[in-house]
Amino acid sequence: MPNTFSRLPIMKLSATGNDFLLVDLLKPAHRELWKKEWSKKPRATWVREWCHRQEGLGADGMVFLEKDKELDFAWDFYNSDGSHAEMCGNAARAVSLYAGQALKKSKLQFRSIVGPVNAKISALKKNAGQVEVRLPKIAENEWNQLIEWKGAKLNYDFVRAGVPHAVVRVPNLEERAQLREFALEIKRQPSFIKHGTNVTFVRLLSNHKVGSLTFERGVEDFTLSCGTGAIASAHSVLRGEEDQPVEVQVPGGTLRVVWKDGYPYLSGPAKIVAEMHLCR
Repeated sequence: MPNTFSRLPIMKLSATGNDFLLVDLLKPAHRELWKKEWSKKPRATWVREWCHRQEGLGADGMVFLEKDKELDFAWDFYNSDGSHAEMCGNAARAVSLYAGQALKKSKLQFRSIVGPVNAKISALKKNAGQVEVRLPKIAENEWNQLIEWKGAKLNYDFVRAGVPHAVVRVPNLEERAQLREFALEIKRQPSFIKHGTNVTFVRLLSNHKVGSLTFERGVEDFTLSCGTGAIASAHSVLRGEEDQPVEVQVPGGTLRVVWKDGYPYLSGPAKIVAEMHLCR
């Protein structure tokens, strides 16, 4: 019997190496297809299956675009393990690129768990462009938190940049095995057991230039880029005195973080990679 493919498209997006799947439920035909073909299981189940790197389509997370009465759209965002996340900076940029093309708009505003997100798309070329998003203000920070590890007392900063980040300054970002071990130790701390945390390692390169590497909650591994991690890194290095832009180098490219009126703005490249149709 030949394979039957769903007519509902699944989009693959990327933003500095952070990759995402997207289902566009803004269109009535797509909503009808989702209801008919995929609604018998919870969304989180499909997210886990489709984001799987070997047996699925592969992605760090997945987004469902939905209608909103006031804004351009609302999003329902999931990590690759099926858990909800309050925010994802790179997903916000990638999704805005797609929605901007679909809605034929260069400026957007969409609804998230942590509040409205503004986006501006520029340098658009084919299916790629520069995208800047204004994310919610830093909700919480705690400097110089202590942790004992292998007989030594080490420090990290806690920064809630939409999602929680434990930010650790390190001399280099190359010792991945050791950094992974330390990230897992931080995630085992009592204050993080219930809700978890991202662990972002940052290396100061100059006054307003840093390297950043994040062990992401919900992915449970290092990713090529983390937008909220870039913001948390910049906030930690500047100690809240956000008077100049910060260039953040991540494994997947370069991001720029700047504060305006207390809001962090995250900018960098994003692209639409593919449209796919699943077997059903």
